[in-house]
This record gives sequence, C-alpha cells and structure tokens, in this order.
Amino acid sequence: MRAGLVVLCSAFAVAADPPAATRAEQVTAVRKGAKAEIERINDEFVAATTPDGKAAARKKLAEVVKRATDKLLALAKALPTDEPAFQALTDVLFDGDRAAATDLLIQHHLGREGLAEALKEIAPDPDPAFDRLLRATAEKSTLPANKMAGQLLLGWRLADAAGASGDAKAFAEADALLTGASKEFGDQRWESVTVREVADHALKVLRTLSVGRPAPEFASRDLDGKPAKLSDLKGKVVVLDIWATNCGPCRQMIPHERELVKRLAGRPFVLVSVSADRTKADLTEFLKDTPMPWTHWYEGDGPNLAAWDVKAFPTIFVIDAKGVIRHRGVRGKAMDEAVEKLLAEADAGK
Repeated sequence: MRAGLVVLCSAFAVAADPPAATRAEQVTAVRKGAKAEIERINDEFVAATTPDGKAAARKKLAEVVKRATDKLLALAKALPTDEPAFQALTDVLFDGDRAAATDLLIQHHLGREGLAEALKEIAPDPDPAFDRLLRATAEKSTLPANKMAGQLLLGWRLADAAGASGDAKAFAEADALLTGASKEFGDQRWESVTVREVADHALKVLRTLSVGRPAPEFASRDLDGKPAKLSDLKGKVVVLDIWATNCGPCRQMIPHERELVKRLAGRPFVLVSVSADRTKADLTEFLKDTPMPWTHWYEGDGPNLAAWDVKAFPTIFVIDAKGVIRHRGVRGKAMDEAVEKLLAEADAGK
C-alpha cells in the first residue's frame, strides 16, 4: 500500500457537496487514520510467531486498505472534478478499485497537474486499467507533461510486452509511441535524463532484443579470461542465462538446469551462464561448492548488461540454431519445452 494512504475513521461521514477545503481535510483524515492502523498491523505482523498469526495480520491489512479506498472512492465520486477527488483517486488507483478510479481520472483529470507523477508510479505494474489510463492520457491530455508521460510510459509498457511475445501489432504501436515521444518531447527532462534518451534506449531494446529478431553479438570472456562470443555458438540452440551468485531465484534454478544439461548431452544445445557478480572470484568460489557443469562467462558490470537490457536476475534468452531470439524470460518446464521445440526445428532443418 502506498505510503500516506490511511484507514477509514469510524466517525467519518461524507458531507453532501462540502467545500473543497473541507473535502481536502476529509481525504487527509482518511489517509491519516489508516496510516496509524497500518503501522499497528505491521507491528502485529512482525510480532506474530506463527503462520496463522501472520496470515491474520495480512487479512486485517487487506480489510483496512479496502475500507480506506472505498471511502476515498466515495469522496471522489461525490464531487469528481476537484483537486481532493484527484488526490483520492490516485490512492484508489494503487490499492482499490482500479477500474473505477481509472474511469474517473479519464473523465475529469487528464489535464490535472500531478497526473504525470502518478503515471510514473503505476508504470511497472501490469494491469489493463493502467494501460487504458496511459492510452487516454497520451491521446487526449492537453497538458504537455501528462501527454509526454502517457506516451512514453505506454510505449515502454507495450515495448516490454512486444519484446517478450513478438506480437507485431504491439511492436508497431510501441515503436510509433516511442518514436513520437523522442521527436516531440526529446529535450524534456525525465528524472535525471532526457525523454529522448529514455525513448531511444527503449526503441533500441525493442528493435534488437524482441522475440523474432536476430540476437545481437554478446562478446564476453570465459573463466580463463579467453574471449567468448555468442556468434561462435550459431548452429546450436542457446540458453543465455544472465545471473549472479547472490540471486536467490538464480540459485533455485541450478538443479533444474543441471538436469537439462545432462538430458541434452550430445545434442546441439549449450547453456551459457553469464555472471554479473562483483568479482570473478565470487563466481569461482561459488562454483567450487556448487556443481554447474556447463559454459560460464564472466561479465561483471560490463556493457552487455545495459546492451541486453538486464534489469533483474535472472535474465534469460532462448536463441535458436539460426541465431534468432525465440523466447525471453522462460524458466523451468517452459524453458525445457522451448529448448526441445527448437532442437526439433534444428533437426528438421538438417
């Protein structure tokens, strides 16, 4: 739940068409009351010593959030066009009835100052309501800052989805949105960089790392310090797994990867684990106690992490025998199935 959102006070009631100042006070009261409730429940959660106790605390927290967001939504609906309504709706957007909050924001607040900042916060969260709000802001807002945020963030979200799926329609729309944002708002600031820098990077990732695109070169070094290149593996199905030894999900994958490599021994397949550890010694020490009998490259914080848009570990690409990216982000059974299918394609191609 967003910091500052607070629980419904039991004595609070929504006045009929109150003045804006009073409504602002009412919104603040809802937030302030809930903040205290949330802090108390968080203390209960920390103090709980059993799974049932922690589950009970989670349930209480969910109830608090629902009561608070329901009350904020009621306030917003009473007089939906004013500033207090906007402030209430941004809280509901994160923790309550997102569809209803989106409807009211689209109807009444696309030109409201502050919307761009709210859009930045929702951008990483995949939700159809957020896509709808971003699209409406990009297409209809008359406030340049809001239009810029809607256009850039929707383009970024669509690019991320298109890159993982290879969907041509999403690819084309993402490309158009990002290109437009770069041209129209390029010199405007976006956090510590310019819109052009953000949009152009997203375009580069979209155009080079999307499913269906030829994999760009990945030039690194093996554990002996010798040069190693992705292009040298053409003719084989490749799983490129960019990871780090301090990544929990990465370590959890190791037994499964070990079985995959063993099962596919002798076939045109290679698993390449690319380490982004701080030092190569971190990797080599880890490998002494954890058998990982396959290809390892050490990248550290090298340029390939940015070039391959590594935002988290593990970052996984599955590349076919022709050097084309066919899957992104697959793990476990899905990765096995992807590899087997591509090996069958390679065999058929022979």
